[in-house]
Amino acid sequence: MRTTTIFSLLIIFCLKIQAQTVFEGSVIDAQGKAGDAIVTVTSKGNSSVLAFAETDSKGDYRLEVNSQSDSLTITAAGMSIGQQVKIVANRSQRLNFRVTEKVLQLKEVEVHAKKIRQNGDTLNYSVGAYQQQGDRTIGDVLKRMPGIEVSDNGSIKFNGKSISKFYVEDMDLLQGRYGLATGNINAQDVGSVQVLENHQPVKALQGRTPTDDVAINLK
Repeated sequence: MRTTTIFSLLIIFCLKIQAQTVFEGSVIDAQGKAGDAIVTVTSKGNSSVLAFAETDSKGDYRLEVNSQSDSLTITAAGMSIGQQVKIVANRSQRLNFRVTEKVLQLKEVEVHAKKIRQNGDTLNYSVGAYQQQGDRTIGDVLKRMPGIEVSDNGSIKFNGKSISKFYVEDMDLLQGRYGLATGNINAQDVGSVQVLENHQPVKALQGRTPTDDVAINLK
């Protein structure tokens, strides 16, 4: 009985090996250069991918697939070559693709960033949304941002409350001398202005000791 079971398992194993089909070959262009592509295998008339492989630096690929279909659809596709499809018998074989370069035309897309974006206690102002022709320093732009006031001496308030810290790339380099930044940093060098509400400058106390301080950070 045990011998019969082992023999049956060997037969099943051999049938599985026989059912495995291997496709290998290369994808090259008209000049004989390697093509950057993904090669996929599907059953004829079925879109489900049974196996796939990427070409290597030489344009070569190798696929192993188990399928009972009499024929299979092999497709080589890439961004710069479009796609090429071949329907072949379900047997191990070498299958080469000679492809032609295809220029991909991308539609023009316009991206409009939000003027103000909130993330928790942080307000992010887009400098480009408030900057006008003739603005020289970041102070000129800050004056147009809703809720932000900049006095002639460079002091800054947010919603009527004086800020407690002024950071440049998360670093307190000015030690309270905000006028140096507002009057000297070029507006074109700043991507966004962050208003940090409920700001706790001591990292060990962040999330533990509440505060109503407000800080500004230039990114």
